[in-house]
Amino acid sequence: MKHGKGILYNKNNSIIYEGDFENDKYNGFGKSFEENGSYYIGQWKDGFKHGLGKLYNKKKNIIYEGN
Repeated sequence: MKHGKGILYNKNNSIIYEGDFENDKYNGFGKSFEENGSYYIGQWKDGFKHGLGKLYNKKKNIIYEGN
C-alpha cells in the first residue's frame, strides 16, 4: 500500500501523480498530470480532488481555481 509522499508513473514512465498518499489513495496535497498536458495542483481526499485546487491547461494557464 502506498502511504506518505511519492510519485506514481504510468507504463510509459510519465508522471501521473506526485504528492501525498494514504491507504493507497491520493490524500493530502498533490499534483496530477493528464496525457493532454493539463494538470491539477491541490488537495485530495480518498483519490478525488477535494478542497482548494487549481486546474491548468497545457499552456500553463489557469482554467479553474477554487473548491
